[in-house]
Amino acid sequence: MTRDQELARSGSACPGIPAQLYNYPCGTEHPATIVCREETSYCVREKVILLGAHKDPAPGLLGVPKASLDQAPCVLLVHGLGGNKGDWWCEEGDLGQLACALLRSGIAVFTLDMKSHGERAPDTDEGPAWDSGGGDAYVDLVVDSTIDHRLALDYLITRPDLDSHRLGVLGYSLGGVVAFALAGVDSRVRVATTCSTWPITSYYTSRIGWPEQSLVQLAAVAPQTYAPLIRHAAFLMINGKRDPWGTLPEIRDLFKHVASETKSLVLTDSTHEFSARHIPRIVGWFRRHLQST
Repeated sequence: MTRDQELARSGSACPGIPAQLYNYPCGTEHPATIVCREETSYCVREKVILLGAHKDPAPGLLGVPKASLDQAPCVLLVHGLGGNKGDWWCEEGDLGQLACALLRSGIAVFTLDMKSHGERAPDTDEGPAWDSGGGDAYVDLVVDSTIDHRLALDYLITRPDLDSHRLGVLGYSLGGVVAFALAGVDSRVRVATTCSTWPITSYYTSRIGWPEQSLVQLAAVAPQTYAPLIRHAAFLMINGKRDPWGTLPEIRDLFKHVASETKSLVLTDSTHEFSARHIPRIVGWFRRHLQST
């Protein structure tokens, strides 16, 4: 077994993965088009079409709280595998209740469809790419989604109603893998939270049914690769003790490798599903740390 295979198998931080993986052309125009606007009792919501990592339309939804008297902080909300940006706007669901709570607390939110999700899903009867493409498709999905969210940050910092110095990200499940990478490579992210996100180890790949050798390519996007790069973002991790996608020693080791001095690990008696009982803790984390940046 090679050194890289051993590091990936154990879930330890994997050195040598370039942050350049998530680079994109800077200093150029990244156009965005607002296609519709609506108001609720507590926010103004706009549908925004960005250009994604491959210059393809990337639809997003931006909610700005009405209660904000000044430039509002903003949090990117990143959905999980098979989800979409609309998951955060269904107030009957737990994710929707979280977005609503953030908005009511004065924090703007931006949600984006990942590649091959939501309005970006391929118009075909074939299954999604990650079902058949194995590790390569997974790596491409995470890399492209991370770049898409960097492009979203480019747009958000141009908004006069948002504070470009108070930006955060929250990722659920696969969205947390994107959040790890984003917080590790983009210093504009000042606060981050992940929910139900685990290191990519042999335990994880065995659950999916991928061969152990796929860990070498998956190291390029594994949370444990980017945890040591997260030095400046206040970082909150929430994981369920009964979540079948990882083990408690693995999540404690991942947390240990997060370099930020401001961090917290919360282990709950829950499974993989996001629960509304986490909302007060998450909103409090973002309010506290976005106010102090």
